[in-house]
Amino acid sequence: MDSRLARDEMATSQAQRARERYSVLAALQLGLLAAGEPRLFEGELREYARPVGNCGQMRDDYLDLFGDADTMGKQTGTDLRDGKHSYTVRALLAAVDDAERRVVEGALGDASCTPGTIAAVREIGEHRGVADHMRADMRRCAQQASAVAVGWRPQWRDEAVSFFEQLPLWSVERAGLRERTAPPPAPARGQTARGRGLRQDQR
Repeated sequence: MDSRLARDEMATSQAQRARERYSVLAALQLGLLAAGEPRLFEGELREYARPVGNCGQMRDDYLDLFGDADTMGKQTGTDLRDGKHSYTVRALLAAVDDAERRVVEGALGDASCTPGTIAAVREIGEHRGVADHMRADMRRCAQQASAVAVGWRPQWRDEAVSFFEQLPLWSVERAGLRERTAPPPAPARGQTARGRGLRQDQR
């Protein structure tokens, strides 16, 4: 891989992570804004949003190749056909041998790529352990975010902490990586802001 392509892939990766992270962060900030505390817990929310965003981007990329089209209601392999150097594609290219690389690169950016070719790329990814590694990485990011949320317990009410603690892990389960469970119950409105979300003994 030449240096220009490597730089392009790095820039794409950074842009993907930034979009996902800030989409998570913006939602959290809007919640605090609605509660009247737009600057409260800014650092904590950023620390939480980073692994949640990374996990979400990896989940989307994973499902695009390894997901079940019938369950998702859309075809797989879109990133390959669009020529996107997603998490999955980069992991594939790092794991394959020369013959497998030709299959992956042949599909990459080919808008007319057939379902059979996508299935062949998926099989390569499963054989090379790419799917397993991505599942492990997603769980690691989800666990990191959950650990951040646990640290909020001295300041936030238990039901709010439990929601944010369970949410990243549930999002991984939702991708079909584990037995599916119901989403965590959302905290009551206003329970994550000072005077509302703080524990009663800290008001």
